[in-house]
Amino acid sequence: MIVIGIIGGIASGKSFVAKIFESFGAYRIDADQLGHQVLAEKETIQRIKDIWGDRVFDSNGNVSRPRLAEIVFECHSELQKLEQITHPRIESLIIQSLAQLTGNHPAVVIDAPVLIKAGWHQHCDKIVFVECSLECRIERAILRGWTQEMFERREASQTPLEAKKALATDVVQNSSDSDQIQRQLRELWNRWELR
Repeated sequence: MIVIGIIGGIASGKSFVAKIFESFGAYRIDADQLGHQVLAEKETIQRIKDIWGDRVFDSNGNVSRPRLAEIVFECHSELQKLEQITHPRIESLIIQSLAQLTGNHPAVVIDAPVLIKAGWHQHCDKIVFVECSLECRIERAILRGWTQEMFERREASQTPLEAKKALATDVVQNSSDSDQIQRQLRELWNRWELR
């Protein structure tokens, strides 16, 4: 069983690529979903409350991701504080998932926007960089409801694209149609001799 990490810029289609690998038979570890899980844990809630107070919680006492995002993506030091709380816990859940997997899957895909930044790429055998034009990525982000300013702030908080690409074992293009990306990923799957 090989472990595949997916990297690329914001809105490049990383989760889409991970889902295609999943359709081929890979098991997908969704780090965003694990992040939601971690934000609901008592210890995390308390640590967030100690730093930012009640302003980042909704009326039910849950962490409000949009409110927290407003703070952490405005200031790098605030983002670092959050990452120090959440990243080690998410990594332990990733490692736990990898350890629990049996031989039912030919591969595991780690779908994590901060794969390189958090150092989780060290758990991967293959790293696929999803290349996509800036114009296309901004267009996709706007369709998600983001502004261009939000896109630029989030992008600035991540590892630079060239540094990500330099760590990739493989590069795929995702600026055109879904058939093209499917073909590229199937070629990789076959080259890796996965069944």
